[in-house]
Amino acid sequence: MKDLMANGYQWKSRKYAITIKAIICDAPALAYVKAIKCHGGYHCCSKCYIKGTIHSTGIKGKNKVIYTDLEAPLRSDASFRTQKTPEGDDDVGHHMNKERSVLEQLPIDMIKTFPIDKMHLVDEGVVKKVIKLWLGKPGPQKLPALKISIINDRLKKCYPYMPNDFQRKPRILKYMNFLKASECRVFLLYTGPAVLRKVLSKPYYKHFMCLSLATRILTSHVYYRLYNSYAQTLLVYFVKHFAVLYGSQNVTYNVHGLLHIAQDAYELGPLNSNSCYLYEAYIKKIKKMLHSFNRPLQQCSNRVHEMTKLNWSTTIKSNNEKQRQTDHPIFSHNIYGTNKFKTAIFSRFTIRVNTKSDNCVMLKNQTNCEIILRVSHFEIRENNQKIIAGQKLINAKCPVDKPENLEQFFCMVGSFDEAVQEYLIDNKTILCKMCCLPNDCEEEYFVIP
Repeated sequence: MKDLMANGYQWKSRKYAITIKAIICDAPALAYVKAIKCHGGYHCCSKCYIKGTIHSTGIKGKNKVIYTDLEAPLRSDASFRTQKTPEGDDDVGHHMNKERSVLEQLPIDMIKTFPIDKMHLVDEGVVKKVIKLWLGKPGPQKLPALKISIINDRLKKCYPYMPNDFQRKPRILKYMNFLKASECRVFLLYTGPAVLRKVLSKPYYKHFMCLSLATRILTSHVYYRLYNSYAQTLLVYFVKHFAVLYGSQNVTYNVHGLLHIAQDAYELGPLNSNSCYLYEAYIKKIKKMLHSFNRPLQQCSNRVHEMTKLNWSTTIKSNNEKQRQTDHPIFSHNIYGTNKFKTAIFSRFTIRVNTKSDNCVMLKNQTNCEIILRVSHFEIRENNQKIIAGQKLINAKCPVDKPENLEQFFCMVGSFDEAVQEYLIDNKTILCKMCCLPNDCEEEYFVIP
């Protein structure tokens, strides 16, 4: 890799420059490749010089290190390579004794090139931790059985409303220990804001929504830089009040790490583009690639190369099909005897009129106003004009306070008008597909992009 980054790669008389954008690891792997102390150490944070303090649980072997400082000085590439603290002392609490990472030989920033992985820290870490605290030991944060039952009932009601874009349907809290990272992500961004409303007390609901909105901003290709400082403010609020609501003994490595993900997003792009989600639940596939204990990396490399060659023609075909769809939506499932259709295939998603899970969109009308529409049908008229018809969301309000121009980006609560309205559409008119979940009132819906 050092040679490739220095000299590039030449293929068919063309030379390619090789750079490393990011090296993505969970906490144990990060400690291994950087030769630093693992999570749970006093100076384990890879981004700042925070010093943890021990919290005694009163149970032998169950003590833990907590990190409550919100303004610890940040690490830099230079300080990492010299292994010095801001005071000029040896940083022995962070680096492994007499060990140097081989990655230091590469011309990369040893701090910025290693982003904190959202999948492990936010979704599997903080979201699961918060749910466990709601269900766990007695305390002000523990939910009574009645409220847990209400949340479970609401999650069950969400089953038929979950878009087909999601891999899994929501599961009740009883299966919390078995939730995959993608399920925790859906709970944080979609089902959680809807099912927790008016069940959690206001301070706890506001606290949860701060994390939800901050994560939504930092995963958005449009807003991750524009509202980066606002997302950082929300995350600082979340970490600060986590100690107040859930106890300082629960401000562990994952909770502290939230303070640094906004800067990672600003430097490297939206969080989802620098996470391990591509390889979620991939260990089973990797094991199937191995036939013996001898040279496992070479075996994996050979299998991946073989699969790439086999799938090359299929990939080209599917990419060409997608390219043809980018200019205009494709209508299908014609309503007999009319020019109306039940399905529209766009470049990034599919809308199906007959399913309440896939029939809601956000669009811009001719006056450039954003409208949320529950689609009733599509239509092709004279001059090949494409029409979308449906019921408009009215009396919409946002359940929490936020900047005015972020309201429809986050979530809205409202009801759909009985009158059917029509709009001209193309691929630029439809902004996004919406997740439309039932609210407490039968006529109200919780709508989230």
